[in-house]
Amino acid sequence: MKILLRIFVTLIGILLLCVVAITITFNVLNKTNGSIISSGEMRKYLLYVPQSYDPAVPTPLIISVHGYAEWPAHQAQISRWNDLADEYGFIVVYPAGTRFPMRWSTSQSLEQYAALKEVQFISDLIDKLEVEFNIN
Repeated sequence: MKILLRIFVTLIGILLLCVVAITITFNVLNKTNGSIISSGEMRKYLLYVPQSYDPAVPTPLIISVHGYAEWPAHQAQISRWNDLADEYGFIVVYPAGTRFPMRWSTSQSLEQYAALKEVQFISDLIDKLEVEFNIN
């Protein structure tokens, strides 16, 4: 009986250690550099502005949305929009979903009007960036 109890406690300990490691890793990798209040919630995003940006010149804005269980920094890495932004001179923003794993609320979400909050977030984000940058 003691052996089974030790095995059980060890397995629970390993499971907890894995959860802690995954959480820490996610928090380290999930780098964002901006935030905004939208629909009463703090929302985050990762913004990339190329060094060639000239405030006097209207600049296109690309919005790149991550998939389920992804995050903005990973979206930037796999999409490689930043490389194209450097080459062609546009700004890229990677908005962040909510919860863990990160995701976007949809009409199937439990919260009523959840999908509309996502649309509002993107709209608020565009409005904020238009104030801070010369977005065309």
